[in-house]
Amino acid sequence: MKQESPLFLLGLLIRLVLVVAVLPWTQEHWFLPFLTHAPASNSLDLWSDFVASGGASNAFPYGFIYVIAYAPLTVLGNVIAGAAGAKLGLGLTIIALDYAMLRTLQAFGSRALSGKLLLLYWLSPITIYIGYWHGHLDILPTLLLSVSLLLLKQNRLPFSAAFLALAIAAKISMVIAAPLVFAYLWGSPRHHKDTIAYIAQTVLVFLLAFGPSALLPGFQSMALGTPELQKSIALAINYGGGLTLYLLPMVYAGLLLTIWRIRRLSVNGLLCLVGLVFLALYILTPAAPGWALWFTVFLALHTAKSGLRAGMLYLALNISFVALHLLVSTGSRLLIPPYWNLDELSLPAGLVPIGEPTGWIFSLLAVTAVAIAIQMFREQILQENYHLWTRRPFVVGIAGDSGAGKDTLSDLIRDMFGRNASSAISGDDYHSWDRHKPMWRALTHLHPNANDLVRFESDVLALSERQTVRAPHYDHSVGRMTKPHRIEPREFVIVSGLHALYPHTLAQRFDLKIFLDMHEGLRRYFKIRRDVKVRGHAPEKVLRSIEDRYPDSRAYIQPQKQLADIVISLEPVREQDVLDFDLPPEDIALRIRISGRHFDSMRSLARLLISACGLNVIDLVHDDGSFELLIEGTATKGQIGSVVPELTPGMAEHLALNPNWHADQAGLLQLVILSQIDRVRAAAGGRE
Repeated sequence: MKQESPLFLLGLLIRLVLVVAVLPWTQEHWFLPFLTHAPASNSLDLWSDFVASGGASNAFPYGFIYVIAYAPLTVLGNVIAGAAGAKLGLGLTIIALDYAMLRTLQAFGSRALSGKLLLLYWLSPITIYIGYWHGHLDILPTLLLSVSLLLLKQNRLPFSAAFLALAIAAKISMVIAAPLVFAYLWGSPRHHKDTIAYIAQTVLVFLLAFGPSALLPGFQSMALGTPELQKSIALAINYGGGLTLYLLPMVYAGLLLTIWRIRRLSVNGLLCLVGLVFLALYILTPAAPGWALWFTVFLALHTAKSGLRAGMLYLALNISFVALHLLVSTGSRLLIPPYWNLDELSLPAGLVPIGEPTGWIFSLLAVTAVAIAIQMFREQILQENYHLWTRRPFVVGIAGDSGAGKDTLSDLIRDMFGRNASSAISGDDYHSWDRHKPMWRALTHLHPNANDLVRFESDVLALSERQTVRAPHYDHSVGRMTKPHRIEPREFVIVSGLHALYPHTLAQRFDLKIFLDMHEGLRRYFKIRRDVKVRGHAPEKVLRSIEDRYPDSRAYIQPQKQLADIVISLEPVREQDVLDFDLPPEDIALRIRISGRHFDSMRSLARLLISACGLNVIDLVHDDGSFELLIEGTATKGQIGSVVPELTPGMAEHLALNPNWHADQAGLLQLVILSQIDRVRAAAGGRE
């Protein structure tokens, strides 16, 4: 952050100068008198005691969370240096919370965004005006909510729920963000099962934090007696005849409907919608100036990620907001010569020929806010890569010969994304007959006519359209069809089978097509061990079936290789190992050969496998653009997991909370497939 440090120092200097040189009206008449009186209170009802001592009845409409945050330095300063010390203590508290807000925003984005956020938030005129000229204390609930959302992004749900509850307890109006957070959790395969617990934790912490002050008569009168709820319906269209259209509830309902329609929301999408709700709350209600800080933090994040147009709109919003509230809201008085009272500013009469200046400024503010809202919704919701990509399931097709490891690869993929986010459908379940039927004397399993490919295709296409199917089930241990089972559509649909790429319609629908072309000796080794030890076949029968299937393999299985995006082959390092069928699989040294048409997506993988895992990687790029990659060596689970964040940072929200990474070749296959899925994701269009 060395390059940006001058901006930080500039923002800090501006804040320190304002803390020392000006005294906001709100702090002078409301907050400082209340906070400095708190130690002298004879009961927990600080609010009643303050009013009884002659204080303003609306001086501090906040609960104990505000008192705990703002009182220590304010009271300490008052003890040391009287009113000036109290003013300094309160100002330093606001600066500390402001800095924590900056760091929280920077934690949301990449390093590249940190410098932009210094400019967009730390030097934002709205931020400086609200905290240091107008003197409001809204930085506290804004910070608590932002920390809650950051913890949510980091999958630390219990802490996120606690901070959300504290934000609501600090400022009841923050409850407007809670349904958006709950809807995000409910729609996420990773968090769906935790939603009820999250809500319960939020409610419990809220009751513990808000309950004590809510029982006090003075707090009830000063804080709960304010007409905040009535403000939500202040802007309305009267149709006559007793019919009224309330605009803010309508906009809020529309945003909730958006979440329901999208089904699954990204963290960026959630931040966008929370910002839009706060922006609507400010524009569509007679909100206090401090409420603008609620949306400013989210607009700063959006602007940092967007381009020049967003920056111009953000600048116009800041200028129009400050210009408006310098004229219509309370301000400050100078504590240094010439000691001007700048609380009430005004423009000369007749400055504009039509209307009032404040009306024109507010109109500019509203138009700018609407323009930013449209831009945010378009870029963060409609065009964001995450939402474009998750509108329908991502379907992976895995084809290959018998015993090539199709179902194993399917399980490896599901281990990355979790069972809640993935469905698997196997072509073996669509054999036309039980094992003992006489038709198998004429046809092998590799022949398309020996499988119900029409139903197979229909079920896969149904899953790809988010429809539930009842698929048949073939039990290899008994060689019979058993009771059909229900398959729910998920974010990822993994299709494996001998003929997965054979139907033309399926080959076109798959987002990623994989062909497993295992070394023939190794395939025989695995097939014999599987069919004998797992499926109970006689060794002689397995060998005979392998020989019988060669013609159909060449005719119907191998041609699918030409349709694949990527071909994966496992090879033994020492070919003699696979001739010993009693040798345990873990004793066979393997290497992976990958070929395909998209080498650019494999460059990062090759580099990381060499640097992070110490593997031997050889790449060969052909003149036609195709490539081959040979990976030899072993890797631990920890090494596999450590590579993922750098290899595919855009996949973080799609992976399971605790992905089951595997060691050695299984883990390497997971990385290969994950990099290919990320390639398709990045090509889906839209924004990161």
